[in-house]
Order: sequence, then C-alpha cells, then structure tokens
Amino acid sequence: MTATTVADLVARFPVLADNAALQEMDLLVQQLAALGYAEYFQFKPALMRGFDYYDGMVFEVFDKHPDNNRAMFGG
Repeated sequence: MTATTVADLVARFPVLADNAALQEMDLLVQQLAALGYAEYFQFKPALMRGFDYYDGMVFEVFDKHPDNNRAMFGG
C-alpha cells in the first residue's frame, strides 16, 4: 500500500518524524492546500528523478486529459 500523505509515511516509518526534509514537504503540502490547490496535487513519496543532479524535492506535472498519460514536465 502506498502512502498518500506525509502523515501516512511517518506512520509507516516513525524514524522520519523528525526529518527536516519531510517536515518541509509537509509544510509545502499544507500551504498548497490552504491556497486552495489540494485537488491539483498528489503526494507520492516514491517519485524519483535522476540522482546526478537532483538533491531535494522533485515534482512532475501532468495534463488531466486522458489522451496524455505522460508527465508534461518535471524538476
């Protein structure tokens, strides 16, 4: 089963409760929700991009049209 919230991830891996990066992610999720964007994003802790140059938070942007099932861009 996949964690769908930061709280889910911490519940499964309690050692992450004090992780600064995860706390930063939780704050971002809360801020996006407070701005009314909750329906436009998903928390997916398994998302990963190249280790060569990414060392922090990563994201992917998808089109909601069913004919385009690939990421449009990410970073």
